[in-house]
Amino acid sequence: MAVQIKGRKFSVSDQGLIALTLRYFCDSEDDAIFGIPPSYRGLVRRGHNGATWEPDDDHWIVDVTYQGLADGAEPGADLDDYEISGEFREEPIESFPDRAMLQRVYGAYIDASDGRLKFPELLPGGGKSATGLSGSRRSGEKNPFFGLTSYPVHYEVAAHTYVRPSVPASVHTRRGTIIGSLAPGFQYRGRSQTWFVDAPLLRKRGNAWTITERFKDLDALTHHAALMKLVRK
Repeated sequence: MAVQIKGRKFSVSDQGLIALTLRYFCDSEDDAIFGIPPSYRGLVRRGHNGATWEPDDDHWIVDVTYQGLADGAEPGADLDDYEISGEFREEPIESFPDRAMLQRVYGAYIDASDGRLKFPELLPGGGKSATGLSGSRRSGEKNPFFGLTSYPVHYEVAAHTYVRPSVPASVHTRRGTIIGSLAPGFQYRGRSQTWFVDAPLLRKRGNAWTITERFKDLDALTHHAALMKLVRK
């Protein structure tokens, strides 16, 4: 039989997830391995370990970890975690949103041999100034995009992490969609007005779920700014 004894420890995460460690005294190896209660006050057993009691190898001391939310508990939005950071990603030049400008100003064309977007070694002819991202450039000049296959774009990335008893349906239905603004909890005052809803990160922790939703900035101006930097090098 497993009997609870002194030696409790616990922790509560920023999002309200409880991790509780209890200690049990067991009469046999079977009780130590197979007789530990599967739950405690709604928390679910996440693992346990033990060793024989020093004075008597027939008895065991076992430490058990229970995790989740207390019975009936659901953390409020005030415990949710909101984070905004940035990252660089290499984008293929084919994904640039204003292909017409690339063709007009930099002579971009589709290579029939591989289907990739490529650029001539010199800027297009015609004797006119090529204006746009690069400022003023004349035909016949060396093309700054010759040999270019990708470009680095900086994105803002927003992450909303929270703990709930179950996964809200919206987590799945919003995946892969475009939204016009972030949740009020982000207190976002930045430039971007469009966000891509990335695949969520879902982790079952006892009787609860830790959910992280990620939103990636889709403002097309970041693409133009990235190309401008390449031209200026």
